[in-house]
Amino acid sequence: QFGAGTEFAAGQSFSAGVQTFTGSQTFGTGSTFAAGQNFDPGQTFSGTQNFGAGTQFAADAEFATGQSFGTTQTFGTGATFGAGTSFGAANVFSENMDFSAGTHTFSAAQEFKKGASFGDSQSFGAGESHDFSGNAMTFGTGTDFGAPRTFGTGMTFTGSQNWDDDVHTFGEDPVFSGI
Repeated sequence: QFGAGTEFAAGQSFSAGVQTFTGSQTFGTGSTFAAGQNFDPGQTFSGTQNFGAGTQFAADAEFATGQSFGTTQTFGTGATFGAGTSFGAANVFSENMDFSAGTHTFSAAQEFKKGASFGDSQSFGAGESHDFSGNAMTFGTGTDFGAPRTFGTGMTFTGSQNWDDDVHTFGEDPVFSGI
């Protein structure tokens, strides 16, 4: 068992089995974790890591620029993702995900929940049927939705967007700011 406040150097291997990380820790770049690993709230991953399939992150996890998630993961409320994060499989996102640090790659259809925020110039691509029906999401300037989308209530679209001449469906009370 690893107690709260533990800091791990780069290149650690926790792949022999699921570990117990109590409280929040800081993990150096290049650590490897077993499939099915669970993390308590408030974890900080200061560099890119190698997460096993089915990893579950409790609230407020923070991920470094360039992190890649090749398999399905579960993210608790308020996770923050550094620029250039790549999601290779469908993931389970809770509310208030922060994707605003830059653009990200979503290679499989994702269901985004209430309060998700996306940075400028994010592209969602036409080939994936992403779900934006959750409420109160925020999209930065230059977002490319890639295909007709349906949006929940209270969405905020900042600056000009790339609507691709598609017909979109908007829930109640959308805000179009700075168009």
